[in-house]
Amino acid sequence: MQFLKKYLLVPSILLLLSCSNKEVNHSVAIKRIVNSPEFNKIAHLDIEGRAPLYLIRNEHLPANFLTPEGGHPIKVVSDTTGTNENYVRFSKFKLSKNNDSLKFAIYYKIENVSFEGVLTKKNHDWAIQDCSIFQF
Repeated sequence: MQFLKKYLLVPSILLLLSCSNKEVNHSVAIKRIVNSPEFNKIAHLDIEGRAPLYLIRNEHLPANFLTPEGGHPIKVVSDTTGTNENYVRFSKFKLSKNNDSLKFAIYYKIENVSFEGVLTKKNHDWAIQDCSIFQF
């Protein structure tokens, strides 16, 4: 019985740690997107009334997403009520199988733009490798 407990406990702990670490990676990746110079060129987050930036929770946002600290203030909400159109909605958020790249697409309502790209992870940090901006 002791033997079984050891062999079930260790994989369970490793699974929990890997899930937790994956969520932190999502948080860091979202922080990198929102604070990137590319996004800031279109978002004009320095304009009064654009803080916090509202992030709409949907199927593309990880269920246990942790709000990133530092950079622009972000508040996760379930709908657009009270956001004054200052919200971002992810339409794509796909982490690669080996967790070293992430394809994303976000829509920023107040500027009526879509910001899409690929983040890659190098040396434990995320960097935007390719991005496109579409104005509607």
